Amino acid sequence: DGAKGPQGPAGPAGSGGGAILQVVHVEFTGIMSSNSQSFVDITDGSTALQASITPTSATSTMLIEVNLSAQCTRHNSVVFHLWDGTSTVGGGVAEDGSTQAVDGVLFQYWNYNVGDRLYSPMSFSAVVKDSPNTTDEITYVVRGASGTGAGTFYVNRNMYSVLDKLEHSYVASSITIYEIGE
Repeated sequence: DGAKGPQGPAGPAGSGGGAILQVVHVEFTGIMSSNSQSFVDITDGSTALQASITPTSATSTMLIEVNLSAQCTRHNSVVFHLWDGTSTVGGGVAEDGSTQAVDGVLFQYWNYNVGDRLYSPMSFSAVVKDSPNTTDEITYVVRGASGTGAGTFYVNRNMYSVLDKLEHSYVASSITIYEIGE
């Protein structure tokens, strides 16, 4: 009877045909800062911006939604990608012959000359598709790296969060995985 609602118009969960088979959502409320020019996991030391899922079928497709709040110091840049433990998932493709650009970047931000006191984190959002062809657990991890200028980047906070003001409140980032049946 073509049920509507969380399981979608294709029918009850598990019936395939484009149905959402499962959803995993993780909200990351921790704060972090880093000046690493190598990709590092977004973590506050105890929790991370990552989510794990065990596909119910090897033919399933994963849609991964990443929402990220980040900032970096003036005259510096930061890039973020989604990692599945082996390679990047989604993102851009570096130009042929590039010696420094990398594949798989989901978000990039360059704080060229906005000012020393850019208080608000920038909000980034992307949805990427993955076809892992497995029923083994997969963990998708958001990772970041400081780019040009090797400055500091921040997640879920601004550069000047030491002030006790409403506009300096911390924010949250999240990752949501939707398993879609074939």
